[in-house]
Amino acid sequence: MNGCGDNVRNVMGCPLSKFSDLYDAHAKAHEYGRYFQIPSAPHVQVFAIDPNYVRDMEAGPKYDYGDKLLNRKFKIAFSAVHRDEQTGEITYDNCVELRTNDMGIAPIVEDEKVVGYQVYVGGGQGEKNGKPTFATLGVPLGVFSEENLMHGLKSIVDVHKEWGDRKNRHWARLKYVVHKQGVEWYREQVREKGGVFELPKPGFDPGPRMMHHGWTTLPTTGKLAYGAYIENGRLVDSDPDAVQDSRSGIVTGNGQLKAMVPAALQAFPGTEVMITANQDLLFVNIDPDAKETFEAKLAEFGYGKRKGKAYSTLRVLSGSCVGLPTCRLSYTDSEQFEPELIDELEEKGFGEVHESIGITGCERQCFRPGTKSIGWVGQGPDMYALKLGGSEDGRHQGTWVVVDDQWHLRRVPREDVSKVTAALFEWHHANRDNGEDFGAFTRRMGNAAAVAHLRSRSELEHLFEKSFPAPFIPPAQAV
Repeated sequence: MNGCGDNVRNVMGCPLSKFSDLYDAHAKAHEYGRYFQIPSAPHVQVFAIDPNYVRDMEAGPKYDYGDKLLNRKFKIAFSAVHRDEQTGEITYDNCVELRTNDMGIAPIVEDEKVVGYQVYVGGGQGEKNGKPTFATLGVPLGVFSEENLMHGLKSIVDVHKEWGDRKNRHWARLKYVVHKQGVEWYREQVREKGGVFELPKPGFDPGPRMMHHGWTTLPTTGKLAYGAYIENGRLVDSDPDAVQDSRSGIVTGNGQLKAMVPAALQAFPGTEVMITANQDLLFVNIDPDAKETFEAKLAEFGYGKRKGKAYSTLRVLSGSCVGLPTCRLSYTDSEQFEPELIDELEEKGFGEVHESIGITGCERQCFRPGTKSIGWVGQGPDMYALKLGGSEDGRHQGTWVVVDDQWHLRRVPREDVSKVTAALFEWHHANRDNGEDFGAFTRRMGNAAAVAHLRSRSELEHLFEKSFPAPFIPPAQAV
């Protein structure tokens, strides 16, 4: 119902939290998805749907969109909290990358109870070349109690509906209101609409981007969940008759993943499957004594290997949007390019670096490449722009490589992307401090040092023959 249009889009929450004994972000996402759902009657009428087959989606309180709906799409995400299986400690989980959304809600846990919710506003990753747009992470607005949360979130959306730009769609998202007016101004507007909250909790961290791969015990049921990595979220069957090249002997493809899923569900009755925020699958409600046989069932379909080799760390932490030819907005390949890029980097010896690469086919950046260790953003046919400053854990916002008002590495040819990436990984490996991750390293060194290093490589000199005027970057993000 809310998949498109100028309204609150479908609300996200960590699927694994459905089985938490601490906090169910999955249920919260459903609750607020229903609250912000657009009226169903016009939808039923326009598409001539038989009302007898429409679920009762109008029950309960509903947000009043009014005649003009919102200024633009509005995205919401609920992060989660889990209990570490080994230590029993409480760990925060930002698998949904809540700060990349217009509004993100993180639970605050004290004495193993949720005592409030820290709400962030003004995130968003989409940009538009030639327009004064930018990607940014949301900033903390305040802490809401359970009883004040719904009216508080309503008030935040109301302020955007009132103040967001309705004339320029490139400047119509919530992040531009927060950037122009400031978060303190936004707090006052929310208070005027009856929102009740405390100031943000200093130093609060909603956690890293957890991937939920492998085995997890479900606290409320005692059963198991298995997180299956699905490259770029694409369930597809490799041709079983062409799995091995007769001349080279190289095994290709990722197995029979599309056939694997129903076969696993049929073989293990009671098992269900859920989709993670990073395009992977969670098989849940697996009996503990079926652990080995479940793994064996997936292996029957070639799961866990590409070209006959086990998935590398870099591969399972990376990903892309669909790009061409699936998306009509895309300029170039992303889903089809990402596996090849990881193949090349594995061959260069970087398969086991604990870093992430995000690729998108255009600057709308659906896979959020700016929050990964390295981001590659489509700029034209087989051309990609580099983003640096993000991190594998999703805590930081990467930016375009701008030095002295010049935008470098905006149009890197596809065949040079692996060369640039490898050169950056080598630079990090040789100069990092005390196990410093790649994102922290690039933020410390800065864009000027990154450009100087890449320019010193003879095979990359041609990439700096032309630069471009710097795009708009908020002052706080300038490196």
